[in-house]
Amino acid sequence: MYRVDTLKNDERENESKMKEIIKEEIFRYVRENENNHLSKIEGPYFAKPLVQFASATDELFSQYKEIIAPEHYSKGLGVE
Repeated sequence: MYRVDTLKNDERENESKMKEIIKEEIFRYVRENENNHLSKIEGPYFAKPLVQFASATDELFSQYKEIIAPEHYSKGLGVE
């Protein structure tokens, strides 16, 4: 039982690290992309973005066809 709990904690830690890596890459891309710079004001168009993560099994995704549009593409998220 201890080993299973340890593996679960390790998996959570790895997931957390991966999320941080992804977030940092998104932040870097927005910060350093030359298309995010307005020379007239000598600054970026966009500030640091908000980045969140969601499970593909979240019920919200099953409601997208109603919330957004019937033709919204949700294939691969377990939504038909």
